[in-house]
Amino acid sequence: MAKSHVVIGTLAVIGIGAFFLMRGTDSENPDDSLGLLRVGDNALYVSEQKPDTFLYASIAVIKGGGFVVIGEDNAGNPDAIIGRSTLLPDGESQDIKIDLSRKSVHGETLYAMLYADNGNGMFDPGSDMLVKDMEGNIIIQEFFISNDASKANEALL
Repeated sequence: MAKSHVVIGTLAVIGIGAFFLMRGTDSENPDDSLGLLRVGDNALYVSEQKPDTFLYASIAVIKGGGFVVIGEDNAGNPDAIIGRSTLLPDGESQDIKIDLSRKSVHGETLYAMLYADNGNGMFDPGSDMLVKDMEGNIIIQEFFISNDASKANEALL
């Protein structure tokens, strides 16, 4: 009977380990090691950046294609758009350079958002739609500008 308890205990430990391993690959949960925000078929990650007139989004996954758009902070919410990517294809894009309309400033907060292209291939905030998750929340990531960012603004993956 002692052997059966050892076998059951071992199987329980294996089962718990498998649960946590599988949970880490769930596309509905953020990948905590990267901070990657993945929701269904869409994902976005922008790391802390040094001040500059451009920045890089490390990864964007947009079902159907679209744009990564950068907005200024206004009391904890995205406001004026100060940058956007070129049209990204359906699926995954990495190391996406985004030119800004002004130089970013040490200490400021910016927001990265996904917009779906309306089919014309050009960014238009009036007709391109913010990408939303299955619950209707926009996919948005807050990130910071810092002189102490670990790398210069370059491809970060």
